Amino acid sequence: MAKRPLYSARAEGDLRRIFRDSLRLFGPEQARRYAGRLRNGCEQIADGRLRGQAFDADRAGYLRKLVGAHYIVFRFGEDGRMYVVRILHSRMNLPDHL
Repeated sequence: MAKRPLYSARAEGDLRRIFRDSLRLFGPEQARRYAGRLRNGCEQIADGRLRGQAFDADRAGYLRKLVGAHYIVFRFGEDGRMYVVRILHSRMNLPDHL
């Protein structure tokens, strides 16, 4: 059984902001569904069902995976555990926010 991903404080903040924005724009049902989709995407990456791609030569080992309209930015530790660094909208310049 794969270990659950660990979320940085900034990634947790990103999830809260995404939920609040979705709640305001789309309502409670859609906000819950989308937040769940993002968390599920993290779980799928952690257990190997989804893979990311490298994107920033300055941050070796950082990967990204597009889920919905957001990139999950993550890395794997020496222990093989997935660390979610940020969850950022696809329109953002990711390196500027890491």
